Amino acid sequence: MNERLAVADDDLDKAASIANALERAEPLAALVLDVLSRQAEGRTLFVGEKYVAVRAEAHGVERAAAETPLGNLLAMLERGPESSAQWALCGALYVKGFAHSVRTHPTERKALVTRVAAHGDFLELGSPYRVLSALSRMLDAELAAEVHAAIGELVLSDDQGTPQAQARARNAGRIAVLGDARTAASHAALVAIESRARDAFSRALCALLLGRGPDKRESAVCTIHGHVGRFPGGPVSSLLRWLSGVALIASAVRLVLASFGVRREVEVELGDLGLRVRRRTHLLGRVVRTADEVHPLRVLRHARRATRYPGIHLVMGAFCFALGVVLGGVFSYDAMRLGDRSLAMIGVVLLLVGAGVDLLFEVLVPAGRGRVALELDLGRGNNRENRLRLAGVPMADADHFLQVLWRRVSQLEGISRAVD
Repeated sequence: MNERLAVADDDLDKAASIANALERAEPLAALVLDVLSRQAEGRTLFVGEKYVAVRAEAHGVERAAAETPLGNLLAMLERGPESSAQWALCGALYVKGFAHSVRTHPTERKALVTRVAAHGDFLELGSPYRVLSALSRMLDAELAAEVHAAIGELVLSDDQGTPQAQARARNAGRIAVLGDARTAASHAALVAIESRARDAFSRALCALLLGRGPDKRESAVCTIHGHVGRFPGGPVSSLLRWLSGVALIASAVRLVLASFGVRREVEVELGDLGLRVRRRTHLLGRVVRTADEVHPLRVLRHARRATRYPGIHLVMGAFCFALGVVLGGVFSYDAMRLGDRSLAMIGVVLLLVGAGVDLLFEVLVPAGRGRVALELDLGRGNNRENRLRLAGVPMADADHFLQVLWRRVSQLEGISRAVD
């Protein structure tokens, strides 16, 4: 089989016509869907004659009934297609089998759409089958739109600020498929990717396919990532939160949510015209909620780097060391007075524990620091959504972001702002 054989649009049009004209098209399409789905799951084009024979029997397809104007379909599946027209026919029958499955199992429609979109990564990009390119030729507009939307969601779910080459190539292939489709759904998916993707390459590729070009998009000056933290209140409200137990309950709730894989991430992009804020909520590794906001720089009240309780580890270390010395001394004195070895051992252990905790808080904890919080007050009333705290930000990234932000605010307004 030739896995690098090019399949032209004329081959796809001819294959779609043949697939729709076959007498026993439905069982043949179901067989192709079955075999190609196994290939996509296994990420291989080899399935074997025995497997094809077993699946053909299960779908009621005999060899004589598998004849098509382009050759015997069973032979194509057993040895692999030998021409671009045969590759195109198998792809068209795969899509036709998918449409038949959706009609016969309407309750599984969403799962089938998601599976076809995911299998398209291998069948479209790793082989000449061109199944995704056959969607608009074989499906009704509504079903094709659902698959295109699912492809767009796959791009966003694999999107990363600095993706690996393999993930970037996979997303580029998906975006190219959406660009070739030229439907309202594929256009909407491209717009969503351009506005929500973190990978600049994906955004630029979508901009080109949408006819805007990368030069027409606002250029990003600096981008910073972190997870959503609680914006601190005043000293009185903070004290009341701790005394009332609200802070403890909130910490417990966050711990429970984290155990279920709930993660809230935020990205702030400083562009030519303002701040772009992208929020994402993850549940069990999947994105369940997104938000994209744009704020002009003139509404910014202040931006600052904050380290919560910067000296508490020193106080705790000194307290534990002193407590270990006092308790260890008391037990050691009693041990010498009574001649009890067990009390002497307890005294030694208390001294070592106090010194160890002191070492932990004064040496190891400061050595592991380097991540801070970045607080942005966007100044539109008292809305909590406009007070943003990015936690877990590397200190160097936070300092660089504030420096760039300071220069940009100074250039735009010519005055000093509260950026500290």
